[in-house]
Amino acid sequence: MKTSRYGGMTLPELKHLKVLEEENARLKRIIAQQALDNELLKEINTKNGKPSCPKVSVKAFDHTCPTSLA
Repeated sequence: MKTSRYGGMTLPELKHLKVLEEENARLKRIIAQQALDNELLKEINTKNGKPSCPKVSVKAFDHTCPTSLA
């Protein structure tokens, strides 16, 4: 069952790796969904006449929120 990619790993280690990879994929899907939800809420707020992200001033440092998550 050993391959060059997983060389030297025991069966329990391989099973644990699979569990971790599945959990990582699940968390990535959650983050992607949250990013979509945030964009949707920004669009809704903008359409309602509210700014999607108000200008923030912190000690002579002015910052406006980016319009994209990229």
